[in-house]
Amino acid sequence: MRRLKQNHSVSAQRSISGFIPLTPVFQIGRRGKDECDRPQVVRDCQAPVGKLFPYAWAYSMNSLALLSGSLIVAALWATSSVGAQPLPQGESDVPLSSVVWTDAAFDRSARRVTSDFFGMHLYRGIDAEEWPTVPFQTWRLHDAGTRWDELQPERDRWEFDNLDTLITLAEQQSVDTVLVLGQTPAWASARPDDPSPYDQSGLPAEPANLEDWRAYVRTVATRYRSQIDYYELWNEANFRWFYTGDIPTMVELAAVAYREIKEIDPQAQVLSPSVIAGDYDVLEQPGDEWLAEYFAAGGDRYTDIVAAHFYLPRDLPPEWMVPQIEAVQQVMAASSQSDKPLWNTETGFGRADTYPIDGDRAVGYVGRSHLVQWAAGVDRFQWYAWQNFNFVGLRMTEEDGRMTAAAEAFGKIQEWLLDARMGLCQIASDRTRTCPIARDNGDRGWILWNPNQTVHVLIPNWLQATHVRQLTGEHIDIHTGSVVSVGEVPVLVERLH
Repeated sequence: MRRLKQNHSVSAQRSISGFIPLTPVFQIGRRGKDECDRPQVVRDCQAPVGKLFPYAWAYSMNSLALLSGSLIVAALWATSSVGAQPLPQGESDVPLSSVVWTDAAFDRSARRVTSDFFGMHLYRGIDAEEWPTVPFQTWRLHDAGTRWDELQPERDRWEFDNLDTLITLAEQQSVDTVLVLGQTPAWASARPDDPSPYDQSGLPAEPANLEDWRAYVRTVATRYRSQIDYYELWNEANFRWFYTGDIPTMVELAAVAYREIKEIDPQAQVLSPSVIAGDYDVLEQPGDEWLAEYFAAGGDRYTDIVAAHFYLPRDLPPEWMVPQIEAVQQVMAASSQSDKPLWNTETGFGRADTYPIDGDRAVGYVGRSHLVQWAAGVDRFQWYAWQNFNFVGLRMTEEDGRMTAAAEAFGKIQEWLLDARMGLCQIASDRTRTCPIARDNGDRGWILWNPNQTVHVLIPNWLQATHVRQLTGEHIDIHTGSVVSVGEVPVLVERLH
């Protein structure tokens, strides 16, 4: 659905006036690999994948506390302003527990959380009767029967019935659409024998003739002018399962697609080819390095929005997305792209065959993945996926169509965050994270969780909090001096105006 676009900047003005130091002196240090491999501290070190080496934050009062330098989301407001509404003195400078890490770069209080932050994949498409009952604003059309080879299986044959149906449904539901371009049909492929994750070969290669690509993009953009809002140039271009060409070739494809789309539909926006962030053995190169080379080769000229996927090794929690986000943001800054939005156009958790995630862990992952990404500067996030049972291990639905507790949490985290401003997040010595939120009507909230353990947090009298909300839907009234249990599932302590 075409709406008035707001090209939000990742580098929006930060509201950090009146910063009051809350922490003892701390330092960042490198920890030896052998120490990080010890079971009791492995989760306090940077993700043990590829060539990234573990780091840890350390500070000392009476004893040494180890904290991950990658884990960000965590604590109270350390600023005295929330957009145009200052927090009263006392609410902005008193932590719930000893704060040991904070970073003003993650203060997003200048901007409200809007509905377009929340997105979804609908695996293999969907019909109106199956439409999710939880809301989302951005629908990424991937694994939905909409690849190039599915739209144009032969040079002279087009199959638009499925995409027509999906676009009509998107308009009926008033959601934005992102169409992922690419996956070359065998008849047009430069290497028809290149294997793919789908049931036919040739898809990951670039087209042998650039004019076939031009005709494909022009035909699609013309048919869906003013209906498709965003085009992503290619899926996971640093992963040979999806792209086997080189970066200069991708820039050529991007130049053709960008010019065709903008000529036909000037209001449509174009996303960079998405990359898998991080450094994994299966990748051609780390996502941030691929993007840096792509921008340097001229791809920056054909990018309205930067796209990345912040997948993690199957047993790492959402907080580990942050170093990947930071790496991409550093590339954006070095490539003069920081004024453009950063979208995570695909991430899910676990593996269906080897690492299922359910129960409280699944509920916690849904909430925390949205919290850490918003706090770290991601502008939109499209969850993967609704009704997917063969890849991700964290399911939104059961095979009979019933929603899981994780799907319910997807709706609840939106209720918590929509129209709120998130202040400066910090991390406390017991690893409890607290993200403060505020609304223009005077409501205040503090979202807390601890990914490592269950802790008992005394709610200070000065908060004047009246109740606690759980992501599972429970609502608990509290009173002066209440103690709240905080664990891997975030809780929201609220004081309503």
